[in-house]
Amino acid sequence: MISRNIIVSLKVILFNWQSMLFKTTLSLFFTFFFSIAALSGCGFADDRFIERVVIGFDSKYQSKFIDNNALFKEGWDTISHVRFWQDIMTMSNDSVLINIADVRQPLFSLHASDWSCQTVEEKDEYKRLVCVSNDLSATTSIYATTGKQHFFEFRKLLPMIPVAIEVFEQEGTDPWYAQTILLIESPGKTDAVSYAGARGAFQLMPGVARSQGLVVNRHQDDRTDLRKSAAGAARFIRKVCVVEAKRLLDKYTITYNESDLWFRLFVMHIYHSGAGNLSAALDAMQPTHGGMPFIRKLWRTEAAGFKNESQNYSQVALAAMVMFDRLLNAESESDTVFLVHGDKRIADLKNGSRYCVDTLAYLNECLEAYGTDLIEGVIPVNYFLEADARVLYQIERYCKDNQPCYELTPIRRSERFGSFAAKLITKKKLKEAILILGKALEINPLSVVSYNLIIRAYNLDKQPEMVEKFTALRDEMINNPTKFLK
Repeated sequence: MISRNIIVSLKVILFNWQSMLFKTTLSLFFTFFFSIAALSGCGFADDRFIERVVIGFDSKYQSKFIDNNALFKEGWDTISHVRFWQDIMTMSNDSVLINIADVRQPLFSLHASDWSCQTVEEKDEYKRLVCVSNDLSATTSIYATTGKQHFFEFRKLLPMIPVAIEVFEQEGTDPWYAQTILLIESPGKTDAVSYAGARGAFQLMPGVARSQGLVVNRHQDDRTDLRKSAAGAARFIRKVCVVEAKRLLDKYTITYNESDLWFRLFVMHIYHSGAGNLSAALDAMQPTHGGMPFIRKLWRTEAAGFKNESQNYSQVALAAMVMFDRLLNAESESDTVFLVHGDKRIADLKNGSRYCVDTLAYLNECLEAYGTDLIEGVIPVNYFLEADARVLYQIERYCKDNQPCYELTPIRRSERFGSFAAKLITKKKLKEAILILGKALEINPLSVVSYNLIIRAYNLDKQPEMVEKFTALRDEMINNPTKFLK
C-alpha cells in the first residue's frame, strides 16, 4: 500500500514542477504503479471474495469464496421462482410440491408415492381439479416437482470450490462461474454422469471436453479430475460461452457489463443449452434491453431445444447461490464454517454460545445432525459411529441426574440407525448403509426392519450370497428370537 508520506511527497513535487513532460511522466508512473498493484493485490481489497475458515472432521483451513452480495442488493432472492427452488432444495425426495408452472407458486405438497402411483390420465385429471379448486384458468400449467435435498450437498463443495476458483483464475476466466456451476451441476460429485452423457463436477459433454484439451476415451476420462474438469470448463466458458453471449446481445444492440449478474446468468444458459438454442429463444423474445427483465422473460420463453429444463437453469443457480450464502454466513459474528453440522452443535453446547432450554432435546438434535452429516457424505461411517457414541455418553450422564432416557434403549438406537441407513440406500450409498445396519443388528438383533433393510442394500449392491445369508438369519430370528438374545 502507498504510504501517506509518499502521497504527500508526490503532491509537493507535482505542485512545484509544472512542466508538461514531468506531468506526463508522472501520469505514466501512476498508471503503471496502480496497474501493477491491481494485478498483485497489494493494498487493494478484492471485494469479489469472502474468506472463511473451514473446519472439517479432520482438517482446518482458510479458503476464499465468491461474494454474491449483488444477488441480494438487486433483489434476485425475492423472485418467486428463486424462492420455489430453495423450497425444493430443502425437501426430501419422498415429497412432491404441486405448483403453478409459469410463476412457480407452490400450492401444496404430497407424498411422492401418492403422485407416482397415478396413471398419466389420473395425473392430468388431478391437475385439472387443482385448477378448478384454486380458481385458475383451465389452460394453467400445473407441475409436480420432487424434492431435491438429497442432490444439493453444498457442504461437500466447501473444499472443492477454492480449487476450482484457482483454476479459473489461472485460465483467465471469471471465477464466479466456477463456484456457481459447482453448486448446481453435480454438487460434491466428481464422477457423476447425466442421462445425456455429461460427466464430472462441471458436467462436460465428451465433445466439449475434448475440444478444450481433455482426454476422454475408454481408458481415461479427465472429466472426473476436478482440476482438469475445471480447466476445461473455464476454457469453454471464456472461448465459447462468453463470446457467443456477446454476439447474441450485440445482435439486438443490448448493452451489458460482463460482471453484471444478469449477463453471467445468460452465459450460464449458453453453457447449459448451447448458443443455438439461446439464439432461437432470443428470436422469439425480440428483447430490447438486458437486466433482470431480460432473464425473467427468458424463463417464460420456449424455442427449439430451450424448454422447461433450460428455463430452470438460472433459477436453480440463483436459489443455490442463496442457499450457499446462508451456509457461509450462518454465524453472523464469525468467519468460521463447520463442515460437520454435528460438530458445530456440540461446539455451541460446550462454549455456551447457545443456551439450551431442553438439554436432552438439544443432544438428540446433535445425534440427528451427525446422521445428516453421514447421509450427505460429509463424514465417514467410523467418524459417525464415534461421534454418535460421544453424544450418547453425554445423554447417559444427563439422564443419571434427571430422567430415564428412551434414546439409550437398543430399540431406539437401532431405529435411528435404520432411519439413516434407509436414506443412505436411497442415495445409493450402499457400503455405508450396510455398515450402519450391521451395527444396528449388533445393538438390536431382533429388529426385522434392520434385516429387511440390509437385505435390500445387499440386493442393490448385487451380492446374492449375502442376501441369502441375511434372509435366512431374519427368518430364523422370527421363528426363534430367544436364540438371538445375548
